[in-house]
Amino acid sequence: MLRLRSWDKVPHVEIRHRAHCLSMEAIIAERQLRWTGHVIRMPESRLPRRVLYGELKEDRRSVGGQYKRFKDCLKATLKKNAVPLDQLEKLAENRKGWREICTTGILFMQETQDKTEDERRRRRHEHAARNREKTPLICVPPVAAYVYHA
Repeated sequence: MLRLRSWDKVPHVEIRHRAHCLSMEAIIAERQLRWTGHVIRMPESRLPRRVLYGELKEDRRSVGGQYKRFKDCLKATLKKNAVPLDQLEKLAENRKGWREICTTGILFMQETQDKTEDERRRRRHEHAARNREKTPLICVPPVAAYVYHA
């Protein structure tokens, strides 16, 4: 499709730019935000809305690391997309405006993710180049492959 082969060694960021598509993380985050806006606009009597705003009433939380809930993932996604948590309901009430916020937020998130991936790749290549300069080449004489017993 893009006429790339596995030996071309093109980074994922470049492939996504050539294909004009978002990363899977960005696609999932966009769907999560849009669904959350849909649930916020529901009447309060609906079960998805009650579950979204509900708290843990019974049972105990497990000892140690807790399982991530949908709310926890949603808060992280809102933070990545620069959407203030205290204005979430007000912003989600306007369907058209919420869709625009989701789209621009996802594009912002994708740009930031691409920049960090490019920076990590650049640092990794610089580190490899520095290591190549430090290590001297050692010439080892060839070892006989077969030993003949007379």
